[in-house]
Amino acid sequence: MRPAPAATLAAALAAIACAATLPSLRVTGEFAGQRVDAAVDSEIARYYVERHSRREPGDPRFDAALAAIERGLGDRMPTTDELAQIARAHSTDLAALIAAERLHGRAQQDPLYRRFRRALHSGATPLADDILFLFVPGWLYRTDPTTGADFAQFRKLLADHGARTALIETGENATVEDNAVLIADSVRRIAAVERRIVLVSGSKGGPEVELALGQLLDAPSARGVVAWVNIGGLLRGTPLADFALSWPARWLVRWTIVPDGSFEGIESLAPARSARRRQALRLPAHVLTINLVAIPLSGQVSAPARSGYARLRAHGPNDGLTFVTDAIAAGGVTIPVLGADHYFRTPDIEAITLALARALAEHVRDRAGTRHRSVLSREPQRDLKKESGGRSRPRVGTDEVFYFANRRYSGS
Repeated sequence: MRPAPAATLAAALAAIACAATLPSLRVTGEFAGQRVDAAVDSEIARYYVERHSRREPGDPRFDAALAAIERGLGDRMPTTDELAQIARAHSTDLAALIAAERLHGRAQQDPLYRRFRRALHSGATPLADDILFLFVPGWLYRTDPTTGADFAQFRKLLADHGARTALIETGENATVEDNAVLIADSVRRIAAVERRIVLVSGSKGGPEVELALGQLLDAPSARGVVAWVNIGGLLRGTPLADFALSWPARWLVRWTIVPDGSFEGIESLAPARSARRRQALRLPAHVLTINLVAIPLSGQVSAPARSGYARLRAHGPNDGLTFVTDAIAAGGVTIPVLGADHYFRTPDIEAITLALARALAEHVRDRAGTRHRSVLSREPQRDLKKESGGRSRPRVGTDEVFYFANRRYSGS
């Protein structure tokens, strides 16, 4: 039997989940630096966007409830458990809006985020080729490229604007641990000829890069990696992995998604295993981490993400595959994308991609100039084309890839 696309799995799981229809109250306005025009699941969520976020008094009941939430949280970012409590007490969309607002407020203090916001509103300028954007794909990126897990759209977008890109061809249904070994080996080899590498990972590729950087690569081996862009990373796994491994979902997954019979990739995304894997991780201090986090409201979830979103929403705001705060790697800057789900198919996603690439490139150059100007002025320039065997762009291809299995788990 041929594997079905992820949308087929979504439809199958939706039938099992029997998700309830969500209320649809329209809300419009500016919120957390973004335009909101969507259906929400509650009056208090609509009120939060239209009145409370601007500190305009209106409904005393809502004002009292929101004031109590703010007192409980103080100035900090709520945890996944706290967002779940808000979702259960009030609504999932209210919890999502609170997460988006707080992430936006914290990000505004970071110079990289301010650069990103300026780049969003400035004219298009070419990207320099002094940085290699090295992509790590998601689950079943070969079997089902319709999910965008192969980053083909964004690799072409960056290349069309002058950037250099490459793809590490991981095992598409391999375990997180096995792919992390492959990624670490690739980074060691490429770092020998590249001064500035920006790793870009999506979904299942997130925990794979985190493990490679945080445990398998020492600082000298990772010296060429200047930044890691974590896009919707399943860093703490996903409860949907446990669901997919349970009966009867396991039978559906076996016959429509993983025809080779391997559940290893899915098993490596189970929350308990993910928690054990992350216990000893420590990212290199010199690697800048940028989290691009999807925060959809209930009326903005796309068809492929809808069943996962419905299954998780009672436990808090999620992108259709993982909880909002579980996709954030600590210690970096987090950019919330309000209105996007796990697949990031928003109308402005290409503009966001280019703005982030430009802001990151400027930030990396400035940081390198500040820290290493005296060293670089004495160090002769290396002939990257000569060192890479006559190729100006490193080739990360099938001849150097570990293949452990080949199918896909969650549209990542």
